[in-house]
Amino acid sequence: MSNYKQDDAGTLTCVVPTAGCRYVTVEGLNGVGKSTVVARYMAEHADVTCFYPAHPAYLADTAMKKHALFEATPVAGALYYLAALADQRRELEAAGGLAGHKFLSDRSVWSTLAAAYAKDPACLDALFGVVAAIRDQLLIPQKTIVLKADFETCRSRIESRGKGAEWDRDTRLVFDRKYRFYELLAEAGHDVAFVNASGTPDQVYAEIEALQLLS
Repeated sequence: MSNYKQDDAGTLTCVVPTAGCRYVTVEGLNGVGKSTVVARYMAEHADVTCFYPAHPAYLADTAMKKHALFEATPVAGALYYLAALADQRRELEAAGGLAGHKFLSDRSVWSTLAAAYAKDPACLDALFGVVAAIRDQLLIPQKTIVLKADFETCRSRIESRGKGAEWDRDTRLVFDRKYRFYELLAEAGHDVAFVNASGTPDQVYAEIEALQLLS
């Protein structure tokens, strides 16, 4: 039985970004090119710490990861990943602190909320309340870059790489809802920039570099 519901999101409020450091996230759906962009940025910007925002201990158990993504309720799955995000912030603080550092992540707290919104838009206000309440335990981006490509392009890229397809079960409805989440994020007052990711990796990267994100 499907657990996807009709659109019913309320009006979101702006969650204050993490202070004391510079933090940008690269967001977008599977196959859009997030990991490619972040890997290249890491190779070309030695002064920027690039990372995946969820603590690896939470991702090591494949069965639990799949359960949180595909079987748990949207709220339960989101809370699992919020715990992983909070633990990763703890690790970064232990490794050298946040103050004065530059960070770029492949996904963030927003991707967790986008996934929950796609399953049940009605849960988004409650989850935003949770994020606001524990924001000091999370990394809240100061700027969000959303890579955009159409459904067919993303599906083609996933199929062509020959791995990871078992983690992608997005229908076109889910695909559209996830992008709608980022529009809601921008409407709430967060700094969100949409980048066309339909071109070559060099073209996409050049557009991102032109934004001078962490210069």
